[in-house]
Amino acid sequence: GLAYVFVKNGTVWTEYQKLNASDGVDNDFFGQSVSISGTTIIVGAPYVDYPGQPNQGAVYVFVKNGTIWTQLQKLNASDGSAD
Repeated sequence: GLAYVFVKNGTVWTEYQKLNASDGVDNDFFGQSVSISGTTIIVGAPYVDYPGQPNQGAVYVFVKNGTIWTQLQKLNASDGSAD
């Protein structure tokens, strides 16, 4: 999946950048949830798999660096479980 960043110029919204997970695979559902605060975007991927933990999920943190959004970190629970 992808998450799209749009910017508003006057009354027109324009696609600015596509965000994707650095390690994303099909059916992770990257982009199912998104939260934005200032220059930080958090993108959820609820079906990310880990060894022995299918569908544990993860969130990806993107920060605006100059004019580009870059992935800063991938977060997952240390005690997460399958599904």
